[in-house]
Amino acid sequence: MTSTIVGADGVTRFTQSGSQGPGTYKFSWTGTKTDGSVDTEGRWHWLVTSVDDLGRQSSADQPFWVNNTLGNLRVPRTVLVRAGRRLTLGTFKLTRPATVTSRVESTNGVVVKKIGSAKIGAGTAGVRWDGRDRRGNLVYGGRYVLRVRAQNQYGPTDLTQTFLAHR
Repeated sequence: MTSTIVGADGVTRFTQSGSQGPGTYKFSWTGTKTDGSVDTEGRWHWLVTSVDDLGRQSSADQPFWVNNTLGNLRVPRTVLVRAGRRLTLGTFKLTRPATVTSRVESTNGVVVKKIGSAKIGAGTAGVRWDGRDRRGNLVYGGRYVLRVRAQNQYGPTDLTQTFLAHR
């Protein structure tokens, strides 16, 4: 079995080879260079090839993204929702321009409301919400999740933060 991580620049960053018995194996990779700086952002690949005891070959290529554009999502623990009131639900920072989409979800991932999508430059930005679901009704009190997703030439990246809504 050989496992390899290939960077967005096509250069191999990690290789591990050897005989392995049946099972699931884990390894850690930080996405940083030996000096601690962030490695090349963009689309990476995790490649695994193997030959079983009967000589059959198999392989897998799992692409993934390294993108540090989005960070510092801040959401109040508790949010008061009222009719006719728009509130800043959260703030975040972008290190470079991106198309940002935001939505409120239930804690099990059901979309409650798509808040919007916009092209935003680097810097701090906020998410405003009227406390309503996709049908226009005020949400019930309970736990919700704000999901902010940024997309640019380095791929997608998203952050989530849970909050408690009160009416």
